[in-house]
Amino acid sequence: MYSRWLLGFATLVLLQESASKAYGDSPSLYYSATVGGVKSIYRSTLDGSNATVVLTGATGPFDIDDRTGTIYFEAPSSRTPSTESIWKSNIDGSNRVEFIQNCCLPSRIEIDESNNRLFLAYFRGSEWNLSAPAYIDLGFRTTVEIEFDQIHQTAFLAVGRYAGTGFTDEVYARTDDGVVTPIVTGIRNLNGLGIDPVHQFVYFSAQPIDGSDPRAIYRVRMDGGSMERFIDLSDLPGISIPSDIEVVPEFNAIFWRDDGLGGLWRSDLDGSNIVKLNNSLSSAGQIKVVVPESRSIELAVCLGIATAVQCRRYRRKSTSGKPA
Repeated sequence: MYSRWLLGFATLVLLQESASKAYGDSPSLYYSATVGGVKSIYRSTLDGSNATVVLTGATGPFDIDDRTGTIYFEAPSSRTPSTESIWKSNIDGSNRVEFIQNCCLPSRIEIDESNNRLFLAYFRGSEWNLSAPAYIDLGFRTTVEIEFDQIHQTAFLAVGRYAGTGFTDEVYARTDDGVVTPIVTGIRNLNGLGIDPVHQFVYFSAQPIDGSDPRAIYRVRMDGGSMERFIDLSDLPGISIPSDIEVVPEFNAIFWRDDGLGGLWRSDLDGSNIVKLNNSLSSAGQIKVVVPESRSIELAVCLGIATAVQCRRYRRKSTSGKPA
């Protein structure tokens, strides 16, 4: 446990300067959207305004390597256009390179900067080295979401129905030494997964097997326990189906795509102030918030002194925004 924390600490120290060089001083929201039949990756401010196209032709999920400002994304293969490959490019969409050719149709791409690797969620979850693509099977069938906690060096995997303990969906934690721990069981129709490594919560959108209203974002502690109906969306007009959850503790915010109501949404981490972002684009696919400032709040958590340190990034919001 402590060795993984130290690795996370050392990695985050090294990432501070390079991330600032790659993105500048302003936080940005990246997301996929289809406009006029063309699917592109957009960049906007955190309220959804000032949206500009980063690259076109990305047909599936994407993620961003914070160290280098490199986007990894799914797009048609250059050799066999009827199949899909994983590509990479600069943050501005230039210098496209086919990274994993004729690969798969992933539902999620997740970059782990601390270990120089990429995770893919699809029929079987897999791990690839970023320096020289090499495949490792994670041993989970029908993996629909993967999130990696760089502080605690743990992957969280949402596993589809029939693949785990029964006829339901599950969420597991997996460490690199092969230890697998069930975090959530007994849910159906899992649509989104997000993690808050600072406060150590896993957030997800799903339907409980007791038949209760699914229009909510739930959370559970990273070490397991009972799940909590945390952000109630049942009062919104229409049927809300949250997907692709992105938690940003530095801004006391949680973002998600809504497949039922459309568009991108956010709320405070305590579940209040639910708003639709200022854009009318038809979002579909992953979302990513890039915060280029110092990682000091995460570094403080690595050292176990978060409550005693005034972190530069954390000053943007008062500590009253910290989840219970």
